Parts: sequence; structure tokens; C-alpha cells
Amino acid sequence: MKNPCPTCGKELSYVRTYDRWYCSYEKKYAPKSYQAAVSATVASAPAATPAVAVQTKLARASAAVAAAPAAVVAVPTHAHKKPLAGIALVSVGFSLVILWFLIGTLVILGVVSPNAVGLELNQLLAILGLIGLVLAMAGTILGFSSVRAR
Repeated sequence: MKNPCPTCGKELSYVRTYDRWYCSYEKKYAPKSYQAAVSATVASAPAATPAVAVQTKLARASAAVAAAPAAVVAVPTHAHKKPLAGIALVSVGFSLVILWFLIGTLVILGVVSPNAVGLELNQLLAILGLIGLVLAMAGTILGFSSVRAR
């Protein structure tokens, strides 16, 4: 054990805020003399020049980083896709439905004759409305499925 408690023998943790060692088992701080005993071993190390001391600290830090287990960091990502394809389909579908409604209204009002195109205009209007509704529904489903976050 690295830092045993002087009274119970459990490992102490260092509290940087108070610059003291703390026993979580006894819920109290170790005596200040305990810290002096630990710092005395550090102080008794041979004196080195500042450049050597910095190199020694860097070597210790790189060794600590190399010995530390690799942490997996979850990077937040954007959870949904772009719903532009669904929006485009809904736009085209509703445009066809609006066109179907307007032409149907003109036929009902008598502005356009039903036989103006050669085919039966009612059949063309039915196909136009059906295609518009299918595109609008497909675009809605595609848009919602791409926005759904999972």
C-alpha cells in the first residue's frame, strides 16, 4: 500500500485543496506530521540543476502516461441524418395536390372544359392527385425516419 493511514492502516487519499492526506475509512485527516514524513523523503533527494529536474519531471510524466490505461472517450455525434430528401418529396407531392385541386376547381367552375386535353381530364386529375398524395406520404415517412434520433 502506498500511503497507509497511521491509525487504521487503510490507504490515504491526497486532498490538494487542503494539502493534506485524508482517510476515507475513518473520515478524518491524517496528522500534519504524516505529510512532513512524505515530503522529507522528497526533500532528501539529491539536488539537481533546473534543466535536469525538468527533464526528470517530464520523464516521470511520460512514464505515468504510458503506464496509465487508455481511456475511451465517447465523442458526441449528430444523431440524425439530413431530412432534405423527405422535405423535397413532400414539397413536390403537395405541389401536385395543389395543382390537382386548382385544375379541379377550374373544371367545376366551367373555365376549362373536361375534354380539353384529348383524354378525359377527370382521369388525369385523379392520377395527378394520387401521385401527389403518394409522394407527400413517402416524403413524410422518409423525413421523419431520417430525423429520428437513436
